[in-house]
Amino acid sequence: TNHSLIRRVKDLRDQHAWSELMALYRPVVHRLARRNGLDHENAEDVVQNVFVSVSTHIQNWEEKPDGPRFRNWLGRVA
Repeated sequence: TNHSLIRRVKDLRDQHAWSELMALYRPVVHRLARRNGLDHENAEDVVQNVFVSVSTHIQNWEEKPDGPRFRNWLGRVA
């Protein structure tokens, strides 16, 4: 994970950062939803809900040597 991107995403007004984040992680969340048995439409709903939740809680995520990687944190949100 690009940690500078995560720092930029914490500014919810940085639309370029959010576009980058979505381009990287939207397919990941969608695949996770599909692997858990959802059809395409429901997987799309999950993607939207996950990123709404991420936007709400991204301020609380911090990179820590002993903490979860961003991708793992995102998986827990999903």
